[in-house]
Amino acid sequence: MPSVLTTVAGFALAGLVATLIPAVYRAADELPGLPHGLGLAVINWLRRIGFLVSPPLIGALADATSLRVALLAVVLAGVGALVLGRSLPGRPSTARSGG
Repeated sequence: MPSVLTTVAGFALAGLVATLIPAVYRAADELPGLPHGLGLAVINWLRRIGFLVSPPLIGALADATSLRVALLAVVLAGVGALVLGRSLPGRPSTARSGG
């Protein structure tokens, strides 16, 4: 659906997905039972692996189908991350005591 509206919607969705990165870093640093920084290191290595693996995968998908389908897969992966992120357990709330 090549149009200005779908292009703007795609960029808006990409911007929305981009807000996941700081949230992931924060959640990784606050994992219970891990020293500060270890969760960040793991997330950083996973991102590096993703940056190395995802371009060839998208290229292979584009060769097998079309560039439009390959880029749609990227958008669907972002939407999937947003949807699946809602199923992650939240931080336990701490009760504030008045005093």
